[in-house]
Amino acid sequence: MINSAHVRSQSPPKTRTALLCNKQVIIDGKAVQESRELPLNRVVTAKIANFYFLCIAILQVTTNSPVSPVTSLVPLIFVVTTTALKQAYEDWLRHKSDHIVNKRSVPVLIQNKLVKIRSEEIKVGDIVLVSDNEEIPCDIVMLSSAHNDGKCHVTTANLDGEINLKVRECLPCTNIYQKPEDFATLNGFIECEQPNTDLYEFVGVLTICTSNDQVLTYPLGANNILLRGSRLKNTGHVYGVAVYTGRETKMALNSRLTSNKFSSIEKTVNKSLILYFCILVLLSTCCTSLRVYYRDDPEMSLPWYLLPLSTPKLTMSKVFEVFLNFFVLFNYIIPISLYVSLEMVKFFGSKTLVSDPELFCYETQQKPICNSSDLNEELGQVEYLFSDKTGTLTENMMRFTACTVNGILYQEKNNKLWFSNAEMEPTKEAPITPELEEFFIALCICNSCQVVFEKGIYTYQGDSPDEKALVEAANNYGVTLSIASNKECEILLGSSKQKRFFEKLHVFEFDSSRKRMSVIVKDEKGCIFLVCKGAETVLCDLIVEGKLKETLETVDKYAHHGLRTLVIGRKNFSEEEYAGARKEIQESSISFENRKQRLAATYAKIEANLTVLGATAVEDRLQDGVPETIADLKLAGIKVWVLTGDKLETAVSVAYSCHLLDEKMEQLLLSRQQNSEACGNLINQFRAKILDTRLQNKQISYALIIDGRSLYMAMKFYRDQFQSICENSAVVLCCRMSPIQKAEVVHMIKMSNKRPVTAAIGDGANDVSMIQEAHVGFGLMGKEGRQAVNSSDFAFSKFKHIRRALLVHGHLFYTRVSAMIHYFFYKNVIFVTPQVVYSFYNAFSGQTLFHGMLLMAYNVLFTAAPIVVYGITEKYIPSEILDKFPELYKLIRHNRQMRFWEFMKRFLVGVFHGAIVFYCLKDIWGNGTTLFSSGQFGSLYSFGTMIYQCIIIIVNLELVVMTRDWNIYFTSSVVTSLICVPIFLVVYTNFKWGFINDDLFGIYMPLLKSFAFWCSLMLVSTIALVPDVLYVVITNSINFNEFPSLIDRKRVARS
Repeated sequence: MINSAHVRSQSPPKTRTALLCNKQVIIDGKAVQESRELPLNRVVTAKIANFYFLCIAILQVTTNSPVSPVTSLVPLIFVVTTTALKQAYEDWLRHKSDHIVNKRSVPVLIQNKLVKIRSEEIKVGDIVLVSDNEEIPCDIVMLSSAHNDGKCHVTTANLDGEINLKVRECLPCTNIYQKPEDFATLNGFIECEQPNTDLYEFVGVLTICTSNDQVLTYPLGANNILLRGSRLKNTGHVYGVAVYTGRETKMALNSRLTSNKFSSIEKTVNKSLILYFCILVLLSTCCTSLRVYYRDDPEMSLPWYLLPLSTPKLTMSKVFEVFLNFFVLFNYIIPISLYVSLEMVKFFGSKTLVSDPELFCYETQQKPICNSSDLNEELGQVEYLFSDKTGTLTENMMRFTACTVNGILYQEKNNKLWFSNAEMEPTKEAPITPELEEFFIALCICNSCQVVFEKGIYTYQGDSPDEKALVEAANNYGVTLSIASNKECEILLGSSKQKRFFEKLHVFEFDSSRKRMSVIVKDEKGCIFLVCKGAETVLCDLIVEGKLKETLETVDKYAHHGLRTLVIGRKNFSEEEYAGARKEIQESSISFENRKQRLAATYAKIEANLTVLGATAVEDRLQDGVPETIADLKLAGIKVWVLTGDKLETAVSVAYSCHLLDEKMEQLLLSRQQNSEACGNLINQFRAKILDTRLQNKQISYALIIDGRSLYMAMKFYRDQFQSICENSAVVLCCRMSPIQKAEVVHMIKMSNKRPVTAAIGDGANDVSMIQEAHVGFGLMGKEGRQAVNSSDFAFSKFKHIRRALLVHGHLFYTRVSAMIHYFFYKNVIFVTPQVVYSFYNAFSGQTLFHGMLLMAYNVLFTAAPIVVYGITEKYIPSEILDKFPELYKLIRHNRQMRFWEFMKRFLVGVFHGAIVFYCLKDIWGNGTTLFSSGQFGSLYSFGTMIYQCIIIIVNLELVVMTRDWNIYFTSSVVTSLICVPIFLVVYTNFKWGFINDDLFGIYMPLLKSFAFWCSLMLVSTIALVPDVLYVVITNSINFNEFPSLIDRKRVARS
């Protein structure tokens, strides 16, 4: 019997232990929860800006504030509540999904009997029964299957989008447990890694104690685990032990991934808030100083109706209290509703992108996906686009084209194999020789395809389009893979269908680091051999026999024609050699520490000393619209780089096909560098050539082409020089790259001196690192799963869709959001300016010009809706114009509309408008002029209410001046805001409400009836807005590109 306490004490800290058969529960189950709990919601919504306004409210409560704390608390509550309601709605949708998942009934083995419990009650160590076509309720290690071979089929569409069937298997030692009572004799535990997000890796060890107290250990890998969210197919049932449940499942961990990226505009806004905070402190300090000076100056004469001051001089504490009073009074210069308005605009903006019919793929019936609406406006700032090649620029639909076997060239023509000449032209039909037959047998052995036999026809499914194309080609030429599993394969030869059986002893899976796959098999005669298939850059170091030179020369020719190539090698084993190799594999596979690295080293040792059999070439055609998309991106000023794992010659050929490269470019080739010194010399030559070109003002475009090995040396030893060459090249093409190298290149440009905005696009797991590294990550919903899509900020079906996403939606998002931000600061500056000016007329006493209710309503009622509608619907330049003229994208790059001077312009306009309103109304009504027909003089709050309503008219009409796209929604929002002010004031000033002082009681109705009052509002608003209107008219006539008039738009549209 295994002692559970001993097991736990001996377990490494980075692993967990699950005891089988529910002998003892180690870890409690956890319900799936995608929704956020309320306390967390409060934390999430507590942004820095909200915390600032909370501090203001606290100051109003604790000090002798001139305004009521209600004026800050109500807007703050409104902003936080709006954000919380949005998140709560999204949480509610997730709660519904959680409830369905957690309450599902699942058969679990308890005391050797099947008992149905809720899925949320499953605990680590429970043995679960899953029947055919049921969804896996948690992550389970497969123990047994209804199939005698211990295999099952699953679909993982909910996890990675792949719809093809995948094979999973249990260990032979546990497949004997087929009934509940059988598990009574099973005694053991599983030790595995802690929960993580990797869907494609699993490391564990199964330890079983036999009846004679013998302890046996077996390695567990990704092919032994069934993940929650996958669905069992074509299998009666499986039993499995739960290792990750609830929120610890890989599906749940992946679904909670969030983006931590910030847009350029968001960073600029944060800096601007600091600037305005400094202005606020400066205003408060100046007014405090003037207050002290005014109070202590003996020459200052008081009005006749005020008694002489008898209070002592101000102490430091009193001075600080005065400072806080002014700080509270002027704090409205910082817009409280900015963040919530931006969130709403970004949320609805992402909906417009997702619902754009131009971005809908009718072939796959898929819409775009927006995983991070916070980066909407960043689409308008991209300067570098890093793209994968296979499946991104190309279709990833492979077709076998040619091969070379034993130095002889062959080519496909009309589903038959022909001899080929050096120019890749078919000469005559080729017979299937024994060498060719062995070559195609090797292709059928070394792959991960699954066989589907229906109506007498063999078809194949697989994760790799390359493998599928090669196995289908072998089938066309009389070598048919008829049975394929992880343990064996059967191959039919020729028209006689002669059967060949191969037992698969070991499979060394392909990964992007090794760039190869190997299988060790034993044939029906007992011969043991290894077949290896991979990139020529890797296999050329492993091959020692055969016509390697001729094969590599042919591979280069294939690559020059834009074909994807693989080299095939073979190695024979004696019984003794295989026994030694098997022992090394077993020792590496049961290790916990660095298992992956130890296995890779073992595989490399076993794969050494290969004999080359030949090489294959498959064609991957360009996606529709790729050349046009790249051409338009270049016109927009976006540099397109290709980062691919393909061979250099193949990548260059594809680059020419998609018009990334052209004959006018001078190529800087940096490849196959054997040492750092030679690499450095070449880099210095290239750098000198570029510098000489710039000094002589020559118009030469350079294209840098580099392979992975040379890139490693350039990045390690000559990073600055290499970066300089890259930045001065029109195109950069990086080949034979590993995933980490892709991310390093993106990081290098991202962190360069100019800090350009980068974007990366890819469709496979090997593109995830660069997608996450770039400022904006694009995923393509291709044929290599959904890892890239799940890791991206935006996902599309085709490469050509990013053209419209950047040039149209990116342009619109950026101009809308930047205009919104400027407007928010402007409307708060104009609101605070009269209050600041009024301080000079009240001896800096801290008296507020506006009633508290008006302060509270300004940002959340009377100026909120129009700017949000503007941010959702405004089209500074019409979509059809942006789509037709990619060059317009250059107008907004480098965060042009968020520069310091743009902020200052809006700040000065706000000060100007605020001063105009105050002084004009003061001069009209402040010199003994009566407001009312009765001859009655207005009060302070009458004067403040007039200024208040005039400001609201001006800020709404200023937005009207700004807009270029009139629509019913925008017009309605402006009209509603203007109408709501008098309605609100009529209702509020005619009743005593109690929760705030009633100083406005009875004030507004006399103003409403005064004709002079309305004339004043119209006059002052006109005086304030005339300069803005003139500015727009003049700039429209001078610069069409930046300020297109309606007539010019129509003229361009007609062209």
